[in-house]
Amino acid sequence: MRSYWAGLLAPALLWGCGPTDANGDGITDNVRDPNNVTLVGPSTPTGTVSGQVLDSHLAPLAGATVRINVGGRTTPDAGVPGELEAITDSAGNWSVDRIPAGGSVLVTISNAGYSTVRTTATVPAATGDYPMSNANANVGPYVLAQLNSTLKVEVVTSSGRPAQNAQATLECTPAGTLVGSGSYGTGTGVVVAQATVDANGVATFANVPAPAELARIAGGTGNYTVTVAALDSNGDGFIDSGGSITSYSANSLNLDTSVRVIVLPDPRTGAFQLTATNVPSLASGSGLPMDNMVNAASNEPINLVFNQVLQSSSVRVILTDEFGTTEVPTTYTVTGNVLMITPSYPSSGPGAVKEGAEYNLSLHVVSADTNATYTNTGFYFAGLPLAPPAALPKIIDVKWHDGTPGDGILVAGERVDITFDTPMGYFPGWWLMTYVYVNYDLDVNGVTGNYPGEKGYDGSGWYVYSSEPTAETGTKFSLKASGYTSRWSFTWAGPNVISPSFQVLLDLGKNLDPTRGMQSVWGVQPGVGSNAPNATVSGALHP
Repeated sequence: MRSYWAGLLAPALLWGCGPTDANGDGITDNVRDPNNVTLVGPSTPTGTVSGQVLDSHLAPLAGATVRINVGGRTTPDAGVPGELEAITDSAGNWSVDRIPAGGSVLVTISNAGYSTVRTTATVPAATGDYPMSNANANVGPYVLAQLNSTLKVEVVTSSGRPAQNAQATLECTPAGTLVGSGSYGTGTGVVVAQATVDANGVATFANVPAPAELARIAGGTGNYTVTVAALDSNGDGFIDSGGSITSYSANSLNLDTSVRVIVLPDPRTGAFQLTATNVPSLASGSGLPMDNMVNAASNEPINLVFNQVLQSSSVRVILTDEFGTTEVPTTYTVTGNVLMITPSYPSSGPGAVKEGAEYNLSLHVVSADTNATYTNTGFYFAGLPLAPPAALPKIIDVKWHDGTPGDGILVAGERVDITFDTPMGYFPGWWLMTYVYVNYDLDVNGVTGNYPGEKGYDGSGWYVYSSEPTAETGTKFSLKASGYTSRWSFTWAGPNVISPSFQVLLDLGKNLDPTRGMQSVWGVQPGVGSNAPNATVSGALHP
């Protein structure tokens, strides 16, 4: 019985052990037949990556570490190499085997006190004869720069003060060279060092190549580039000094060892100016009402952004109504380069908020950076750009200016002012042909409507023109013209009238030129299209 089971188990045990390949050549050990390499070649041929590492005097660098990353793996998989490592011998040579043929590898060469060089290599896919593991990729020889020096630069602001706490980066190129025949060869890589400028304005970069070292291995092309970041000296969140990028050749630093001085630029290039605002007329920008609308009914502030930090104590703001005579109280806040003005509109009377109302603003500020001043005037309109009021403009007052005060006689050449409930402007330009008529028998023939200027006359009347206030008696400052005003005027051209008292009518739909007329700050044009039926507005004349 025992011999029977032994006879059965012996083949099973032999089968369970399987073939072995102790020498890693890809061929089962002890195979005698077939003995043709073509028939028994390994399914994944392998090869080697090797090279040499030198110092800047072209002497072998022993003890350098070479890491080989295969196929993006950082650790070996089961039976497949990942990151492999070799140490250079006394001749500076190194070699790593079991690299899949046809595969690309990342080679990292480093040594304490020297630069690090990275390169790639590909093991040839076409192998030689048996044992088919002799494909080789040669890397180098590579020269590593020695990192045994420091470099100092002095960094100051545009005013000559130490740029303390400025962050600086030094880039030294090349970090090494691929040696060619009879020369140091082709430069590669970069050495990067960081430094913080101290209280004396000095940035010290440690563990970098000496200028002589870099000049030698780079064959005159070695370079040091210092990048200094923009600096906020006082920590207020605003840049006080601009950044800088400065390069020095290794040859120049080797021949002249004096400390180089880097002067950071003043970031405030150009004149002190207003760069952004919701009231562009203050920045000498667009004067269109739609671009200068402020939602005053919701207490929207006036926002102004300057290109320099402001002195908060220097701000002077005067806000008035359209005519510049009634001042509207304001408060303001300064945050760095941002000024925010908040009006306190009265609830009624002059200066009270109403749709389309125009306001004038005088502004004076001083830069905290350069002490430069900014002074300007502007205007804005109360309302929302996309929400014009439903009601068309109407006349709220017609006032006659008696040229001879107290005589009570309206004579030719005297001015009559027509005041609307909202500012009005020309379209499309300055030339306006809107007519005024009066409900009065000018030719004293007992009939109204048969004489130029009379109500009902089917022809011309008197031209009305803009009478926008800019620098009248009582204004707080000279106003900037917006082209829109609630006050319009015409010059009396009729007969003398004693104690005149009659209606003045403005026919917004009867123009000599039908392409021209008047419009509100929202662009609504009475007398044009659907607004034509409501084109006539009127008011009673009074002195």
